[in-house]
Amino acid sequence: MIRGQKYLVTTEEYFVTPNGKQYKAAFGEYKGKAAFGVDFTYIGNIALKTDKIYSAVKTDEVDFGNKQDEWSEKGEMRDTWIYNAE
Repeated sequence: MIRGQKYLVTTEEYFVTPNGKQYKAAFGEYKGKAAFGVDFTYIGNIALKTDKIYSAVKTDEVDFGNKQDEWSEKGEMRDTWIYNAE
């Protein structure tokens, strides 16, 4: 990945974000990597474990439209399945 470019990143496992929701994808600017005993990749305002990243696509746009939340028994709508880390 190229520092300063925007990416849509998917992960093998769910991660919790500052809004309290769980996601398996994030969109934001790649800020670099750091190792604190564990390798992390920084996308926007979050750090993801590098070995848990499944894919990365360089893109400037992502559709954050509403998606049906399949694990919600109430059929509630989520804002998106992708965390906006901008």
